[in-house]
Amino acid sequence: MQAFELDALWKVAEVLHRARDGETGAIAVLELIESFGECFSPSRTSATYIADLQKVLTVLTLEFPAGRDLTTAFALDRASGFDFETAYRQMAAVWTASGVTP
Repeated sequence: MQAFELDALWKVAEVLHRARDGETGAIAVLELIESFGECFSPSRTSATYIADLQKVLTVLTLEFPAGRDLTTAFALDRASGFDFETAYRQMAAVWTASGVTP
């Protein structure tokens, strides 16, 4: 996934979080998503869409350098000596900036 595509998804997540939190001007988005969710059986709520998008973004965040480093350390069994704390802080900062609770 290209950086601009991932950035666009983060922006969508930000709008959904603002709508969920009741921000003026964003509530119409939440109402639209709620209406769309009623088209499915069983119906889906805006909270479900937001949670699903958070999960997707969390996985896609692994494309960031800290995420790649962390994944590589596990995959190559190089956990000893790897600075997990710094990698986690970097990833958590990205998540927090977009309203995802790490």
